[in-house]
Amino acid sequence: MKRPPALKQQNPGGREPFRRPRNHHLRRSRRRKILRRSVWSLGFMTLALGLTAWVGVSGWRWMNTTPLFAIDHILVEGLGRGDPDDLQVRLASWLGCNLLAADLEQVRRQALAAPWVHDASVRRILPDTLALRLTEKQPAAMAVLAGHLSLVDREGRLIVPWDQRLTGVDLPLLTGLDAWDEVARPEQTRAGLKIMARLMKYDMELMDGLSEIDLSRGDRVTIRLNSEPAPLYLSRENVIINLDHYLAIRDDIHGRVAAVQAIDLRWRGRVVVIPESEQIAGNRRNDG
Repeated sequence: MKRPPALKQQNPGGREPFRRPRNHHLRRSRRRKILRRSVWSLGFMTLALGLTAWVGVSGWRWMNTTPLFAIDHILVEGLGRGDPDDLQVRLASWLGCNLLAADLEQVRRQALAAPWVHDASVRRILPDTLALRLTEKQPAAMAVLAGHLSLVDREGRLIVPWDQRLTGVDLPLLTGLDAWDEVARPEQTRAGLKIMARLMKYDMELMDGLSEIDLSRGDRVTIRLNSEPAPLYLSRENVIINLDHYLAIRDDIHGRVAAVQAIDLRWRGRVVVIPESEQIAGNRRNDG
């Protein structure tokens, strides 16, 4: 069977259909122009970024080295009991340094090393001032440590040794701490401060009359009140219960025993009154 002849494409005008000429040189030239423009744009952007970075670095270097921002003043706020001269000496090394280059955290650490400083914030005041705002430690008690009278804060940490400038400080006294080693001493100091806090919560008027808390023994705490002639032995765990019991029977005790050396209130259901010996009582009469 014969295959029918293929049909020829009809072209009534007898002309060839239009075809876009393939000009490879023109296309290559366009690509080169686009590439050159891209390279120039990229180069310009790189140059601009480099110039900007150079200006920024140079400007920052100038600001951190120019004497126009040299520290000339150190302003301190919030210091009451502390020694301002001592703090100025601690921070004197920053005078003349560039204000913008100063390490504020390092300045803060140096301020915290001062005895009375509890916390500190530091800021810059252009063109030449370091400003510090301080929070002072609050003395909670006086304590006998290593045979010397010192002030301690609420955390039991030493603030400063007592001196004549602190004559107006009227705080209870913690004693007996030297009976403990250096590891246990801070813990015992905090225990004494907790007892003080409980007494303050129990009776503020009684707290005003508290003169001494003796922490030399682990099985008891001894307190001395200005209104009481004899020291009171209390259980560390039941200070308020023991004291409440004593206040209820105080008049009866002193009505029965004329001269009392100490009163032991640690025992549940009973009170041990330790009378003064004749020798001690005689010595007191002679001293009077």
